[in-house]
Order: sequence, then structure tokens, then C-alpha cells
Amino acid sequence: MKFPDDSIQSLLASSSWWQQTDSQSVDRGFLIKAFIPHVDQTPNTIEPVGRQEANIHSKAIVKIRPLDIQAPRKREDLPVAAMTLYQNEIWTVYRAKLRPCLVLGKTHNMVPQEVKHGQPKRSTAPTLLVAPYYGADRDGSRAGYNPAFIERVRHIRYPQFFIDMLPIGGPKESLLRFDHLQPIGAHYDSIQKTGYCLSEGALEILDELVELYLWDRVKDGSGVHEFIDLISETLYHS
Repeated sequence: MKFPDDSIQSLLASSSWWQQTDSQSVDRGFLIKAFIPHVDQTPNTIEPVGRQEANIHSKAIVKIRPLDIQAPRKREDLPVAAMTLYQNEIWTVYRAKLRPCLVLGKTHNMVPQEVKHGQPKRSTAPTLLVAPYYGADRDGSRAGYNPAFIERVRHIRYPQFFIDMLPIGGPKESLLRFDHLQPIGAHYDSIQKTGYCLSEGALEILDELVELYLWDRVKDGSGVHEFIDLISETLYHS
């Protein structure tokens, strides 16, 4: 896999960016697939418009409408037994797509049974923290991204994005979005393993890029710091 000379992956010229793994577990730096919801500026909610039969509470006719956070529906507005709601809860609806994701966080210290006794499983269930990839190519099957934008992303001009090449086929280039970091269930029904993970050096670079996105800082003298300085001086004169 040949990365462009002006990409941060070129810092690992003597070693690989991706490597194969046959690990039975999923760890930080692993490339997986999961159904990831589209992040819309305004989420959608379910609005009941009536029951199919007046005396049957397990079925209803509903419609999808934009959610107004100032006027969410109340529990009594959704008289369907199969869609129970508790205090301060609502139903939201998202479209989701099976996407490649990079695992950036994993639950390590599991809560023992005697400590969580009496709590619902969801309150302590382990999760994976992932960032999803989006196809960057404009190939007729997807809108893709403007090449000028991709070039600037490659140069770390917008730290919320990162351009990569995945070893699993599909688009030539993929856009990783740190601003879409999200938890998914750490369960075999929630994820698909790809058999690939970042090399140790690649994961170190990704960790620095996450720090740059979250706190707008990068370690002095690090490879990422030197790369950004070199690109800025050479191409952007700053």
C-alpha cells in the first residue's frame, strides 16, 4: 500500500501502517465494521398517529418527524405497550450504514458481578469507542469529497478529519472523522472483525492526532509536530 509522500503515513516509511491480526479479541487500533448512524443536525423522532385496532396496544401506526428539543413528546403521547418509555425518555430514529471503524478506546476494567448487583446490564455493559470511516472517492456511486479538501485534510489542516487508505478494498481513500467518535456495544452481534489493525507506530500517530483534535495541541518534537510544521512552511508559508 503506497501512501502519498505528503501524507503523515510517510513517517513510517520503514514499517507498515496496517498489519494483519488473527486476535480473537478486539483492541485499540483494530479496524472493524459496525452499523453507524448518520449524524444529522436535527434527529428524528417517532410520532404515533393511531392504533391499527383500538383495543390492541402492541401495534400502532407511526410517522417519523424532526425532533424539537423544546417540545419533545411525552410518555402519554405514545400509548403503545411495545414501546415503553421511562421518565425523560423519547424514541429517536436514525438511518445507519455498515462502515469501517477504528477502535480508539476499549473497556479494560470490567465491573464484577458483586459490585453491580441489582443494576440493569446496560448501566455497566462494556463498549468500544470508535471513529467511523467514510469513502472519500468520487466514483459515481458516492458523492465523495472535493480533492482540494482531501489534500488539506492530508496535511492535517482540519484536525477533526484524517485521510487514510484501508486494506480491505472499497474506496481508494477513506475519511476518518474524529468528530464522530461514538460508543458501540462490545458484543459479537455489534461488530465485524476485518483481520487488520494499526501497527504500533501508526497507533502512536493516531493517538497524537486524537489529542490534537480534542485539545488543540501536539507534543513538541513529535513526528506529528514536525510534519505539521514542515507542511505549513513548505506549502502554506505559515
